Amino acid sequence: MAGYAAVGTAFDRLASGYEAIVETNPLHARMRERSLAWLEEAFGPGMHVLEAGCGTGTEAVHLARRGVRVTATDVSPRMVDLARARVRTEGLEDLVAVRALAAGDLGDALRGASFDGAYSSFGALNCEPDLLRTLEGIARLLRPGAAFVASVVSRPCATELLAASLRLDLRRAFRRLRGDTGIGLYGLAEVRARAYSEGELLRSLAPRFVVERIEGWLVALPPPYLSRTWARLGPLRRPFDALDGRLAVAWPFRAWGDHLHVFARRRTP
Repeated sequence: MAGYAAVGTAFDRLASGYEAIVETNPLHARMRERSLAWLEEAFGPGMHVLEAGCGTGTEAVHLARRGVRVTATDVSPRMVDLARARVRTEGLEDLVAVRALAAGDLGDALRGASFDGAYSSFGALNCEPDLLRTLEGIARLLRPGAAFVASVVSRPCATELLAASLRLDLRRAFRRLRGDTGIGLYGLAEVRARAYSEGELLRSLAPRFVVERIEGWLVALPPPYLSRTWARLGPLRRPFDALDGRLAVAWPFRAWGDHLHVFARRRTP
């Protein structure tokens, strides 16, 4: 994992607080619910799938409980340790193997392997220095027609831009538009990452994948790090909740959410 030391260190710092800070966040929970629903749709019992950026193993364990075999990988050694512990606690060692690998190294590290599908959730791909190379490496490991489900931090994000502008924090308001930038990990660390527009993401996928569906997540709602501010709005949140579901699938609004989520399939040679 040469060249990934800084990314691994940043997520190592987040790992100890991940369950308490991230998994309990109500806005993150909305995205997690949708993510798990898409994965259940894509992958069924008996399939062997690859995960890039497994974190503490939430999605790998969820799939394994449904009979899906998962090779889960992450660039953070501490995240890998926590994911392995979760797998052991759940008694799912026969279905989930966790390895310390960066997404960009999967094509070479797992050369010769064949998977029935793959997925990458919540921004692991944003940390890759070469997204096109990473996607090509993952594609080489998939059988033709296999599903690939992925979410990336979006560029731009309307609610972040608005909220930060109202606070006159222009650096945060426009940070995603600058390309490579520092993304804070809930105050515990910062990682260099690149946010992607819908067009950039689709162009990167196009050589190896056919995109069947795309959604924007948290379009009318703020990013998870603003969950406390959001909670203080009380009943005023209801119309935005309803609007968010409609904008998630509507072009061009879907491209302005906190995350973009795609369901694609490996092209047939």
